[in-house]
Amino acid sequence: MASLLDTISENLVTTIETITVANGYANNIGTAAGGGGAQRFRQSGQTFTILPTVMIAEAGETKERGADGHGGGSYTCNASYELDVVSTTPSGASSSAAHVLSLVADMEKALRVDRHRGLGAAVVETRLQGSDPWFEVGENGIPYVGATVRITVIYRHSATDPGVGFPP
Repeated sequence: MASLLDTISENLVTTIETITVANGYANNIGTAAGGGGAQRFRQSGQTFTILPTVMIAEAGETKERGADGHGGGSYTCNASYELDVVSTTPSGASSSAAHVLSLVADMEKALRVDRHRGLGAAVVETRLQGSDPWFEVGENGIPYVGATVRITVIYRHSATDPGVGFPP
């Protein structure tokens, strides 16, 4: 059985994949609409052949036993994530900054659709912590733009099994 943290990470990929113009967003990030989609961080490297794309990295976790008022039967966890959106500025954009802000707004909107990450009461909340835009020139000379969106997912799991949500 996968841990709840792994299930939450996969839900974030699925959530970002819904960002398409057809679904009411300003950009096409989802692969179904021709975007680069979302992928979890891999030490061996990422594939950024189609832009925009989003890389999702688990950035750390803290746990406190029994913090939810249920005694020692569960852990309350704060899982931090960094979602890096990478793009180039489309020719029709008014500015690179406007394009990045539009991508961030779409990601924030999508993350608010289901703050429980598909896990019901086991996930207490998804908190948006902020974002940092960035601009850089790649090794190939292409100027890339993007942002790091930081979130925290607060969830609970059984004290004896991190794959079992609490309450069950």
